[in-house]
Amino acid sequence: MSPSPNLSENSNVETPRRVSAGAATGADTDANTSASANAGAVASTGADTSTSVGAGVVAVAAAGIRIKIRVILAIAASTYKEWAAYRTHSLVSVFVGPAYFLTQICIWRAVYSGTDSIRGISLDAMITYYGVTTLVSYLTMDFADWNLQMLIRTGKFTTFVLRPIHHRLFAFAQKLGHRTLGLLFEFLPALLIFVFIFHMEIAPVRGGYFLVSVALSYIMVFTVNYSIGIAAFWLVRTDGLRSVIKLLTSVCSGALFPLLLLPDALQRILFFLPFQFTAYVPSMVYTGTYRLGTFSMGIPQIVCVQAVYTATALVLSELLYRFGLKRFTAAGV
Repeated sequence: MSPSPNLSENSNVETPRRVSAGAATGADTDANTSASANAGAVASTGADTSTSVGAGVVAVAAAGIRIKIRVILAIAASTYKEWAAYRTHSLVSVFVGPAYFLTQICIWRAVYSGTDSIRGISLDAMITYYGVTTLVSYLTMDFADWNLQMLIRTGKFTTFVLRPIHHRLFAFAQKLGHRTLGLLFEFLPALLIFVFIFHMEIAPVRGGYFLVSVALSYIMVFTVNYSIGIAAFWLVRTDGLRSVIKLLTSVCSGALFPLLLLPDALQRILFFLPFQFTAYVPSMVYTGTYRLGTFSMGIPQIVCVQAVYTATALVLSELLYRFGLKRFTAAGV
């Protein structure tokens, strides 16, 4: 009978141990649950912090964009008012385009007197081409090269270095205001003359792509001219360079005549140069067909190529500006 008390004692001893183990297990479970809750709270707080930081960055960026837009519009409005004082100059230039257009009509009618087509271009297509290039030139005309080289040469560019806005953006806003005036007092009157006097049909085959192409041409003309002005950091006066590049651009852009009239080998070279995107490409987009040398593309494709060239020109111009800015010195301003 002696083993029974021993078993009872063992049973009494073991029972508290089981209770203690169960209590410890429960405590561990509570601790783990608490730790998980704390970790979840920390993770949630971190996610909320990341979200709030991201939202803050977006808000700051959006505010910066809104400020720049307001600055651009303010500069454009100021430039418009400044040039509006000389709007008679714009009204006089209205007749320059139509006079040039009338001259081209007389010349090409004489050229086409013995033939119906030259290099696949009919007389009507040739006249339409000159009408479109003349109207587009009213919208894209630019003087950023002259203005920038004047500021650098006189030392007045120093004030723009100190301003919290890139001079390129300032110059672009100036062009926006100047060309808004040109739209009202040059483009629209010339358009009416072309329609009601020369009976020119203003109906682009791909209207949307034509507007995009004209906008890209607007930016490309500005970028090329601004880059010419940047050369003043090295040359001080860029009059000679401006004259040479203006002549080269007039020939290679298709402003003087369609590029299809040039030899095929030269056309293939011009395809890889940016000049065609200022005049020839918008005119071809207007007609709905594009061809240059052995290259033939659809309108969406050539507009995409124009966009790539325009973006590349902007990047190269900015690099040139940064290199030139390191050479700029001015005193007594």
